Amino acid sequence: MSFQSSLTLKELLHQGEVFYENWDMDFAMRLFKYFSFHPDDIHENLSKGKKSTFNMIFGVASRCPLTIFDEPTTGMDAAVRKDFYRVLLRDYIAYPRTIIISSHYLDEIENDLKMFYC
Repeated sequence: MSFQSSLTLKELLHQGEVFYENWDMDFAMRLFKYFSFHPDDIHENLSKGKKSTFNMIFGVASRCPLTIFDEPTTGMDAAVRKDFYRVLLRDYIAYPRTIIISSHYLDEIENDLKMFYC
């Protein structure tokens, strides 16, 4: 994902609200705070893991009928990856839609989603 570098992370979230019809700003802001983002940070200045985490927030909060994640956990540490899978599954249960995940960590995804779902 690439974002305009002149916008802060908080401004990017507000753009999501303008662009995506099903955008949930309250949900996006809860995740934003949970993952300890600073509103004035710029996307391109984030570490690889923080970029992936912000992109995940953007993708999940958009609540698009078709959501595609391509290697969504790149750079995330194990705890953040688990949180990502938990957020994704809980949101899917509350707001069913088609979600496609492309990843080299299929075993991890399967195990983590199974653990949270069962």
